Amino acid sequence: MKFKLPGIVTAVGAAAAMMAAVCAPSAASAATKSTDALLDVSPYRMGNLYPSLTWSNYVYYKTIAGTDHYDIIVSGAGKTQTVSSPGYGFEKTGRQRAVVVNLDPCVSYVVKVGARDANGNGPTSRGRLANSIRPGGVLKASAKRGTDPTTATFTWTPPAVRGHTNEYGMSVKEVVSRPTPLSYQTELVRMSDNKVVKSYTIAANTITGSVSHSVTGLDRKGAYVLRVKATNAWGTCDNKAGRILLNRVS
Repeated sequence: MKFKLPGIVTAVGAAAAMMAAVCAPSAASAATKSTDALLDVSPYRMGNLYPSLTWSNYVYYKTIAGTDHYDIIVSGAGKTQTVSSPGYGFEKTGRQRAVVVNLDPCVSYVVKVGARDANGNGPTSRGRLANSIRPGGVLKASAKRGTDPTTATFTWTPPAVRGHTNEYGMSVKEVVSRPTPLSYQTELVRMSDNKVVKSYTIAANTITGSVSHSVTGLDRKGAYVLRVKATNAWGTCDNKAGRILLNRVS
């Protein structure tokens, strides 16, 4: 039976099979749900606060009696790495904490925790999503020329994943609840010769609605592309730059 991870669509079987699964959960399904409840996994992305914790991911979890060690399983961008850890030190919440380092700040990861006996056997939780610490690409992008066709307005909405600024000493809940300020780096490219003719930086803000950017001095018979990269305190992801097309006026 396939389990549904956050943000990942799994295959769905025939209606009869699905009804059977609902009416009579398998032992594996029950065990997984039980493991989820016992471990209560919570991933938490970290930036470069310390040289030894480069682009790391803290993973908080509860202990299960009789467990020899825990496998922290982190998957993303086609790669999986596993760190075995008893956790180090109990947090005030009664949970333990492990850390996985050298992750890509532009990649979102699925995190699982397995409770293992001395032979390496034991149940594994379902995956929890740890979003990228740098922002993703802008959404709902559009471009429209003004009444004067040498002017245009480009609009977009912020990325679904803004990343976060995790100041030292903040709790996990504080980090998640605070909106991350984003700035935007833009480059206007003339398509006829692929030349950058204008570039701007839109100052950091916490806007959650549409962002607008007006441009003047355009060639009415020229087509342009505005490249937009969202940036937070941890940087930007070049591979997630948005491209907004402005067509020429016939």
